[in-house]
Amino acid sequence: MNTKLTREDIRHMDTWLKNKGLKYMDIRYELIDHLVEEYQQLKYAPDLESFLLKRLMWCKKVDKQKQKAVNLGMTKELFNRFFRVMTHPLWLCLLLFVVLGLFWLSTIIPIKFFRKAYFGLYLLPIAYQIYLMFFSGLGSKIKKQAISAVYLVNIFTIPQLPLYFIGLIPDGLAHNPNFYIPVFSVGIVLNIVAILFFYEKRSALRVEFELLNSQFS
Repeated sequence: MNTKLTREDIRHMDTWLKNKGLKYMDIRYELIDHLVEEYQQLKYAPDLESFLLKRLMWCKKVDKQKQKAVNLGMTKELFNRFFRVMTHPLWLCLLLFVVLGLFWLSTIIPIKFFRKAYFGLYLLPIAYQIYLMFFSGLGSKIKKQAISAVYLVNIFTIPQLPLYFIGLIPDGLAHNPNFYIPVFSVGIVLNIVAILFFYEKRSALRVEFELLNSQFS
């Protein structure tokens, strides 16, 4: 005879998984959805605690796999959006127009001033990303309880990677407008795409978190 779990049983399952180290609500919800269905389909169901102990290793394995999948998924989606922008005829023509304009400006403005000014422009969206990493508007509760929120904030580390390698570039190349104008221009596009991606996903994440939270309230 199949066993029907109550809402209290499901809350207990959620608390049990959380106490066993599965701290992200969105992953726990997926696990619970599977565990409830599996348990209720058992012809001779053991007590809930024994069932959960038998499935604990599987739950932890899925937890790690899900974290990796979410991280990879966020990264892939960010780069997919970036490449769509870079290959879209309209945006590509606009970027080329801006780059050509910058090359022209570099011939009429003192090169040292131009280089510092353009590098400062490159840093502006990065500074805003750093602000969002600390004050994302997700709230500390969502940041701590949703793996999607963790990796959504972490996507800002990707556009900032070029900063770590600037010191490794030879000065002759780094100070050459033919190098830094196209590199910084593409970097600015990637930073803006990351910010827009963050805002879109943040709105969806808030709704998803409230839905998940209501399952156990």
